[in-house]
Amino acid sequence: MSTPQLIICGLKKTAPSPKDNSHRSVLAIGSSPRGSATPSVPERDSLENSPDTVAVIDDDPSMLRSVERLLNANGFLTEGYSSAEAFLDHAQTSGTRCIVLDIHLGGMSGIELWHRLKHSGINLPVIFITAVDGEALEREALNAGCIAYLHKPFPAESLVAAVNSALQRSSRD
Repeated sequence: MSTPQLIICGLKKTAPSPKDNSHRSVLAIGSSPRGSATPSVPERDSLENSPDTVAVIDDDPSMLRSVERLLNANGFLTEGYSSAEAFLDHAQTSGTRCIVLDIHLGGMSGIELWHRLKHSGINLPVIFITAVDGEALEREALNAGCIAYLHKPFPAESLVAAVNSALQRSSRD
């Protein structure tokens, strides 16, 4: 099993090993936290009163639900979609300020969706999530301009920090 990695703004950081006792309270998204205490994650920054929405797109219902619950518990408003096509058909991008996007979706891939949005003039910050390890895929995601690239399972605080960064960037644009 490889060590979870986080890439924010092109910098790669290796997450702590599961054997590292100093990080026991970290909820790894994509794992089964049943019976565990609520994780210690950073609170949402100065965006508390913002009605901005984070779109979460993942074809794994369990993962979609987990990511939405984590973000909701940290004060983010979310809308979940089970496919890129569902997002294109139903999302109202006017209130969406950030996308958490699985790369490998059934049908259109996350990277294809991201390119389609950009070509349509919709330039939302994106956080790619994936269970697949591959340098070429990672390079493609980074070249697409993602805010973060998270390998499943990833620490909850990594996603919360990336969403905070994306929303701060979105509010500046």
